[in-house]
Amino acid sequence: MSNIYISIRKKDLDKFSYINNNMTGGNQLERENWQHYVNTLPNLEIFWRYFVVPMTNRIKSDIPDSNIGKLDYRNEVHKKIKKIGIIPHLIFYQLVLAKYHLSWPHYYSFQYFYIHLNTICDLIIDFIGRINLLLKNMYEFIKKDDQVYIDFKNYEDLIGKYRNKIVHESNILPMGFSGKVFVPRNDKIKKYLLKIHSSSEMGKLNQIDINNDFIEVSIITNNDFNKLCDILNKIFEKIIKRMEIVLFEDKNQELLNMYKIQII
Repeated sequence: MSNIYISIRKKDLDKFSYINNNMTGGNQLERENWQHYVNTLPNLEIFWRYFVVPMTNRIKSDIPDSNIGKLDYRNEVHKKIKKIGIIPHLIFYQLVLAKYHLSWPHYYSFQYFYIHLNTICDLIIDFIGRINLLLKNMYEFIKKDDQVYIDFKNYEDLIGKYRNKIVHESNILPMGFSGKVFVPRNDKIKKYLLKIHSSSEMGKLNQIDINNDFIEVSIITNNDFNKLCDILNKIFEKIIKRMEIVLFEDKNQELLNMYKIQII
């Protein structure tokens, strides 16, 4: 085996954590924000630890820990898994941005929040597609009949349609009632879409059913955010279980060749 291959044991990877302040940790974004997700999305870090870290210079002993290049991908690693490895970071970045808008720092945070959630859904689709094609369909890491995939597709459809109505169709912004801020519920928003600013259309705003058609913005956004984290965690759990078998038990040679590692 070429000396470009690095020999590792699975237990060698146990020391890696997003929050570590040295080269066994994540980048600055991950270190500073992981505390908010460690209990709700633990499988994101587990995937990173066992299947992204081996792509990087962190596992190379000839690069000093003081060298920032330790965090970079190893040049010899195949681009197919590098592309897979970057997607969880992009998902995490979008989660951080979405969480920022949960506190509603400015007027359009409601729209931006759902834009970020919709982007995460797009990234998940890309991630699942790439990882299922990784070994030429020898392994399906996420199957279409997996309950978590069905749950995700239902969520993605709901969020996508709501996001489109908010961003492209609706002229209704969050509205204040009794000192609280409300928005139309997902299944009620069609009633409040304004086609044009005519008197008849604007009359819809005088017929608002606040109790049945609207929900507090803090409730709907937190519910949708927490549901997404739960689905994400289950998706990564499913992939981790199947990747562990392929990489560490079966020691699939095609995958080892992409990583340029040897499991010992």
